[in-house]
Amino acid sequence: DALFDQVGYMFVLEDDKDIETFKKSYELQRSLGLKVKLLQPEQIAEIAPHISLDGIKLATFCKDDGLGDPHEFLTGYEKAARKLGVDIEYNAEITNINTSDGKIAEINTNRGDITTELVINCAGPQASLIGKMAGVDVSVEPIRRQCVTTGELDFVKSSFPMVVDVKSGLYFHKESKGLLLGWADKNVQPSFDISIDPDYTDNILERALERIPLLETAEIGNQWAGLYETTPDHHAIIGWEPKLKGLFHVTGFSGHGFMQAPAAGLVTAEIIEGKKPSIDISALAPERFKANVSNNETNVI
Repeated sequence: DALFDQVGYMFVLEDDKDIETFKKSYELQRSLGLKVKLLQPEQIAEIAPHISLDGIKLATFCKDDGLGDPHEFLTGYEKAARKLGVDIEYNAEITNINTSDGKIAEINTNRGDITTELVINCAGPQASLIGKMAGVDVSVEPIRRQCVTTGELDFVKSSFPMVVDVKSGLYFHKESKGLLLGWADKNVQPSFDISIDPDYTDNILERALERIPLLETAEIGNQWAGLYETTPDHHAIIGWEPKLKGLFHVTGFSGHGFMQAPAAGLVTAEIIEGKKPSIDISALAPERFKANVSNNETNVI
């Protein structure tokens, strides 16, 4: 019963280079059965009215995409896991991972020790800390991102889509009766700091006003900061740790975790059970960075 609101995803494009890239993605997506469309500026206005079309030459749009509530989905996973007999320990901080003869042997926590031969590292921004406890390097860095929500806006209708302004990096979608605004500041350095930077907020608002002029009279409803779990190529890491038997990584989703979580969970379960994964994830292997075979993801917001 978790909320999934299929209002669609729209990427608005200005630069010819971006248009070329997204047209290639469009062809691939269509070949795989996705109902994605290419939109001219006048068609954009029909789906996302009130956004400025200054500079926009083209857009891609897929109505089957949408917005989900992470809390509701997580609660659903938790309930399903408990029905299958999973025990979930709260406030159990891992303090150390003991190994023996190149294998996982034991986990120390603030609530006691656990003898185990398997650790699944899905610690998100803290994944590299888990790696250090086990004596291995995990190529994940915590990067702060900020969001802003507006107060109520009468021009935001129930069908308003998720919109990504590819050139500026701004993204926005409906949130309650207003909009959620976000942007990735590429100058933010890795840290676990999640304090709100007023300059960061101002940058988001400036970009938003350029693309949605009606926001000039909007009020700020809320703002917060959180952490992306970022890898060098902005793709997830899924696979066995090559230097330590019993350590499996599922981390580094770089902002795509909510969308990719169901598939990531599926292939993780398959691999741990010794089965062939139903999806080829060889490109996400942990050792790809040292082998210099990674492929950078460019569409990161």
